[in-house]
Amino acid sequence: MDSIAKLTMRQVILLYFRPRDKNGVPKRISSTWSEEATDPLYERFISLGLALGRSYDDLQREWEIKANGRPS
Repeated sequence: MDSIAKLTMRQVILLYFRPRDKNGVPKRISSTWSEEATDPLYERFISLGLALGRSYDDLQREWEIKANGRPS
């Protein structure tokens, strides 16, 4: 329980909200996380979107459109 309490929001998101297969088993965790994750607004945007059931890829694409006017 002690180690769980020390998890960051990013770690909680990666563990809890990750995609699952048709049997509900969590899929492998991707080792990539945008360097923008150090931006608190970005992290809140991603956290909320994942909590609402949006995919990480869609959220990242949306963030890029809002930040740059287009996806990269």
